[in-house]
Amino acid sequence: MMGALAPTAGGEWPASQAALAAGRALLSSARSPVVVACDHDVDGLASAVLLERTLERLGAAVEIVPVTRGAHVHEAGYRARLASRGAALYVVTDMGSRAEPIGLPAPTLVLDHHDADAFPPDAVVVSSARREPVAPTSYLTYEVLQPLADITDLAWLALLGSVADLGAAASFGALPGMRKQYRAKDIAETVALLNAARRSAEHDVEAALRALRAARSPREIATGSSPDVERLRALRAEVQAEVSRCARVPPRMHGEAAVIRIKSRAQVHPLVAVRWTSRLRDKVVLVANEGFLPGRVNFVVRSARGIDLLAWLRALDIGPVGPDYARGHPAATGGSLLPEEFERLLAALDRSR
Repeated sequence: MMGALAPTAGGEWPASQAALAAGRALLSSARSPVVVACDHDVDGLASAVLLERTLERLGAAVEIVPVTRGAHVHEAGYRARLASRGAALYVVTDMGSRAEPIGLPAPTLVLDHHDADAFPPDAVVVSSARREPVAPTSYLTYEVLQPLADITDLAWLALLGSVADLGAAASFGALPGMRKQYRAKDIAETVALLNAARRSAEHDVEAALRALRAARSPREIATGSSPDVERLRALRAEVQAEVSRCARVPPRMHGEAAVIRIKSRAQVHPLVAVRWTSRLRDKVVLVANEGFLPGRVNFVVRSARGIDLLAWLRALDIGPVGPDYARGHPAATGGSLLPEEFERLLAALDRSR
């Protein structure tokens, strides 16, 4: 019987020593096949490829199953896809943590860095949440795997995911040493290309995953000419054009928030928020995309004010909502709401004037 190992207070980093040991024990004894369920951003994909290459060196066969648009490991359709693989071990990376059981038919390991108050009771959880500086999942994964095999040649994957999540200034643990081995320009270009896949209307995450699995350094993606890399460049151009279109929508003030409402099949609302944050530095910027998922309003919240945006969202009285509200990090949060729930959010913002 497994029990969730949550982070504890203290100086242990990037996660509790008990959690790190439990995660390593599961991975070192893993039998084939291992199924890695990962988020579709660079941090999630990089952690998945790190796991795949390391576990293959330990003799295990690995299958990576990225999340589909709008799905989550707690969502029935995606969970059924995972369960059908018949894995001996499931590893869930970079998808956040919830209190309810995941419900997969084999031992399950969760590697994650998102802020959480509760964890699934049927998984071993290695979480870097609330351990400053919070290590992104790819770096956490590297720390978990390092004692199990020689993976120095895979350090760039941890660097890639960390820069993707925290920006070019990310520097903790072994990151400064990793940084010296690779050109910052190649890292930035690779992050932009890989992210274009999940942001595009086509959501061609498989192209990003193939490009990442084929590479042995960020430069091979940044300057590469494979069909997958060329596909990523085309998707990046499409995303850039959509960001330019949506960023022209003017904001409306709701309390201390500048709200921009767009309609796009592409996941451009985070990029639009970044643009407006640089212009409205004294505001909380909320960008809502009403065209991303049918029947949902997906939104992000960003601010240059340096406030805890998770706490800011959670303090608003909007009534009952599902588990997809106020997810993410103190500096980058958001959610997915029903249209009527989103209207309640706007009303709560107006009341907070």
